[in-house]
Amino acid sequence: MWEDVCGRLGLVEAIRNNICYYANGCVAIVEAVATGQVDAAFGWTAFGHLETGRIEIVEMPKDQQVMRGRV
Repeated sequence: MWEDVCGRLGLVEAIRNNICYYANGCVAIVEAVATGQVDAAFGWTAFGHLETGRIEIVEMPKDQQVMRGRV
């Protein structure tokens, strides 16, 4: 997903050079953010329900959002 978002903005290489963690699934992404292993991550708005109060969800502008499945 990060490549979809960053590709639209011409930021793929700039972001790729800063990737320091590869998570195996959504829960691992949320846990990495919640424990401070990473500063930020791309994910779904539903991640906020997994760790209420432990992570901050920042919604991207609508024109930069990636939709999967049904909308």
